[in-house]
Amino acid sequence: MDALADRHGIVVGVDGSEPSNAAVVWAAHEAATRHVPLTLIHMVSAAVPMYPEMPLSMGMGIWRDEDGRRVLQHAAKVAEDVIGAARPVPI
Repeated sequence: MDALADRHGIVVGVDGSEPSNAAVVWAAHEAATRHVPLTLIHMVSAAVPMYPEMPLSMGMGIWRDEDGRRVLQHAAKVAEDVIGAARPVPI
């Protein structure tokens, strides 16, 4: 394995949906089986298309940050439930 693979292990994108949770379950199982870290990622688009173009309020950025943290925390909980204490995997 190369250095990035060693550091990041299994990488899975999450968005809080049921299919995303299923992907986390699969990824957590794979990470535990392979004894590698599990990296969870969440991304939002910086641009919101609208016409006429208007700047987003500061509250929208704060909401996005809070929502992203919530999505990642939920995904980490799903992964921890799958992995269990018997097979600790860095998340």
